[in-house]
Amino acid sequence: MLNEIQQILARLQNVPHHFRKENIWLGGTIDEEHQWECPANWSLNRVPTEEDSVFILGASQLSKFAPLINSSVPKIFHLLLINHSELRISPAGKLKIHGNAIDDNAIYINNSRLINEGMIRVEHPGQKGIEIINGFFSNQGLLQSHLSEGDLILANNQSIYYNEGQVEILEQDL
Repeated sequence: MLNEIQQILARLQNVPHHFRKENIWLGGTIDEEHQWECPANWSLNRVPTEEDSVFILGASQLSKFAPLINSSVPKIFHLLLINHSELRISPAGKLKIHGNAIDDNAIYINNSRLINEGMIRVEHPGQKGIEIINGFFSNQGLLQSHLSEGDLILANNQSIYYNEGQVEILEQDL
């Protein structure tokens, strides 16, 4: 498994980010196959924290089990959804992303789907916030950031940003 993860990381070297620690979704733990909060579902054998760049790779890569956030989880540094992956945040789910106030995306969606029915808080998105490349982002819950919605979401013309929820602009001092 570790060799497969290293091969995937080598293929991702063109993905824009500055790594902290790479914590890759594996999923598949018996009776907790989709649970973000299960440490055994992660490559570092712990739930991601503010120190982590979180990778969720498509089903054909490492796991056929897409993660699901059902509660408030620890803040993470980056979130990268790549290669036909999916992350769903349930109505009770809350995800805070620290981001990088200098030059990186807080969330990067490439050929993948992010469905928010709960809450996403992007605290230091820099200039890009959420970048969507040939992907899909549905906000049916609450999206918080200090950037305006127009500045927060950067999507190419092959992407879909669907908003039926709320976008809340926060004060600069988070």
